[in-house]
Amino acid sequence: LIVEPLTPYQLALYASPAYLARRGAPETVDDLPGFDIVGYIDDLIYAPELRYLDEVRPGLTPHLGSSSIRAQREIIASGGGVGVLPCFLAEGLERVLPSILIERRFWLSTHREVHDTARLRAVRAWLKSLCAARQASLRPFA
Repeated sequence: LIVEPLTPYQLALYASPAYLARRGAPETVDDLPGFDIVGYIDDLIYAPELRYLDEVRPGLTPHLGSSSIRAQREIIASGGGVGVLPCFLAEGLERVLPSILIERRFWLSTHREVHDTARLRAVRAWLKSLCAARQASLRPFA
């Protein structure tokens, strides 16, 4: 494989307006264990970079979990709790604890045999231009 960085993106803690109206917002990371935390199912985390909750507060565990970030987003949006989401998925949600900001990077992998074919050069160029055009949602707090 030929692996190259595609784009950095940010993640932050989010909750729905309804959840915050009902439960209030955490004031510090030490308040988080008293809230309903949404995150990945520990046994189904396939990459250490997905252990966001340990970066927020060591030992923080989810009350509701899914192996899908899209499902986590829907749980959070429907008032299920507070969780770490990519900022580009957080439309309609409220950021909590603004001091918490995680950065990750998307990578692009191609098989060496087809890496330089015209179709893959076109796809890579399209993906890179799409990421460049969407930097405001990928890294809104840069």
